[in-house]
Amino acid sequence: DLGPDIQVCENGIFELNAGDGYVSYQWFDGSMDSTYTAYTSGTYWVDVIDECGFQQSDTVIITLDTLDIINQPDFQICLDDSVVISIPGYDSYDWFPKDGTIDCDTCGTVTINPTNTNTYTVVVGSSLGCFAVDSFDITISDIICAITVLQDVTVFGGSDGSASASASN
Repeated sequence: DLGPDIQVCENGIFELNAGDGYVSYQWFDGSMDSTYTAYTSGTYWVDVIDECGFQQSDTVIITLDTLDIINQPDFQICLDDSVVISIPGYDSYDWFPKDGTIDCDTCGTVTINPTNTNTYTVVVGSSLGCFAVDSFDITISDIICAITVLQDVTVFGGSDGSASASASN
């Protein structure tokens, strides 16, 4: 008995065991051991002959639990700004670094309040124990945050519909 159909993680390896005590074994690919190592998804079957010469067969289907690729973009923000990231659909989450800038390091939706430029990483997992990882940068930028405050603005309107403005700070 090869057991029930199974799901394995991408790049997973699964050993199929037809059981001991048979006279002969023949797997779908012609190999003749009592075990077979599966490296890919697919349908696997084995024929066995018992001591009485009776043939028995069993089949198992292996499917892959493929996790979506996470591709979080990099961010450029002002000091004291935050970034909210939501990555739904996984069974477990682990966010890094664990430096207090992430409001929940095991949640699917987080708010990051960086105090300096840093690289952040999230590891997501499925119920089968499959994992996906992504890293992204949050850059604190003074350039995009520079705001010029104008104190005095004067606008002159012409009788022909034109306007001109001058400003000083």
